[in-house]
Amino acid sequence: MKKRKSVVVTGATAGIGAAVVQAFVATGARVFLVGRNPRKLAAGARRIPEDQLAGIGVADLGAVEAVEDLVRQIGAQRRSIDVLVHAAGQYGWTELGAADLETFESLYQTNVRGAYLLTQGLLPLLERSS
Repeated sequence: MKKRKSVVVTGATAGIGAAVVQAFVATGARVFLVGRNPRKLAAGARRIPEDQLAGIGVADLGAVEAVEDLVRQIGAQRRSIDVLVHAAGQYGWTELGAADLETFESLYQTNVRGAYLLTQGLLPLLERSS
């Protein structure tokens, strides 16, 4: 019997992340959903067959402690991960060169640091995958 892929998708509640989740579900993968909004996560989880839902994790990737908690949660539930998809992101439109430092820092924390920390934290699970 072929092993099902184990996939973690951030930003799983809307847009590209939700589409990625559905694409992996269509292949038979088991998917772990990550997002900031518990209600949206629960709604997304209801759209996935029970045997394909690997779990859900509520986390704001802009907060270091939330990412660390998420890594612990996934590690407690999954022995390995085959795929990690970073679809979460924060966007702040401004005129070219007009973003203030506070806005830039917020975007950096979520879009760069959060993705880096999550990847770093889940690397042992990714390495266990064949």
